[in-house]
Amino acid sequence: NPLLLKNILQLEPTGEGNPKPIFYDSDVSFVSLKRFGQNFNHLRGVIRGRYKNLPFIGFNLKGLNRIVSDEPVYRFFYTPMFDQYNGSNTWKIRAMDIWQYHQT
Repeated sequence: NPLLLKNILQLEPTGEGNPKPIFYDSDVSFVSLKRFGQNFNHLRGVIRGRYKNLPFIGFNLKGLNRIVSDEPVYRFFYTPMFDQYNGSNTWKIRAMDIWQYHQT
């Protein structure tokens, strides 16, 4: 939702006294997934959420080793970010943590 993203930008600047909002989706699967970085400790890809597919990136993720290829659904914690890279401006999400979804 572009209006929601615009409103989130109005919360800036973020920092120690004003942390970025973190969102949660309990029904996420990966459309594409790639580890990168010198120690392969970063992750980028596309997730399929409830409403649409979204590109994401994650740096030094706590849940990186929790990602198992045969696990279809994950809990995904993220914050939206405005990505200005290589001359293009796009909205992405920055993964903060990833957990396997276990129904109880």
